[in-house]
Amino acid sequence: MTDNQDYKLFHDFIETFLPIGFDRIDSNHPLVLEIEQATELNNQFFFVGDLLQGKILFASKRSIDMIGVDSKELNPYHNIEAAHPEDVHRNTKGWAKLIFISNNLLAAKSGSSLFSTNMRLRNPEGKYAEILF
Repeated sequence: MTDNQDYKLFHDFIETFLPIGFDRIDSNHPLVLEIEQATELNNQFFFVGDLLQGKILFASKRSIDMIGVDSKELNPYHNIEAAHPEDVHRNTKGWAKLIFISNNLLAAKSGSSLFSTNMRLRNPEGKYAEILF
């Protein structure tokens, strides 16, 4: 596999596991293995969350390497807690915007949205690194 230059893999993951609510995803499923390989190659981690419930439903294993939190334990608080002090305000505004978008999508009962931003997050060594969300 080469560096993933688009989001097709992630869209395929979402389309595949959305019908089961991202619940009990087999870590040996070919898409999961491909996600893990792609995030390793691209120095990323990937997560899917339920914004209205404040829960991370799935996260790739790279969350351990990138912010020091096991993918099975990851929750939105970890991303806020690891934010650089100068980015906390922007980080919390981003979460508020995501919740606003999710409420609008819920009310409309359809639609999709893509939202990205970069943040400086503390890694397991205590240093801050730029992370693209």
